[in-house]
Amino acid sequence: MLRKYKVYDYKTDEVVELDGIEFKLSSVKQDTILPNWAMREFDELGIFFYSEVKDKDGNEIFESDIIQDDDYNRYIVCFGTYVVDGESKVNHGFYLSNIDKEEMAYLWLDKEYKVVGFWHKFKGEKE
Repeated sequence: MLRKYKVYDYKTDEVVELDGIEFKLSSVKQDTILPNWAMREFDELGIFFYSEVKDKDGNEIFESDIIQDDDYNRYIVCFGTYVVDGESKVNHGFYLSNIDKEEMAYLWLDKEYKVVGFWHKFKGEKE
């Protein structure tokens, strides 16, 4: 199965298309027509995994998206190793980090979320 990604360009402050990755050169290519056009270093871009989950409006949920549940809790979608509060087992995969409280949660597949932003745009304001 091919993985979907969202690619964020730190220099231009926008989400961009990813055309390929050259691991030997530690760079990525953003244009298919010209072979060396728009080659970028890995540290200039953020590459974020697709969670395989869509929000209630049909939008794909990616790592680093800010989502909100029906109770207005806001979370950053994360990927990696984590321990959910109150549990002792270590998990690996997608999880949620609550923006307004210091707690983590599972990305529930049967719960409705809405994508409300992307963490690079989030300034830390609380509603």
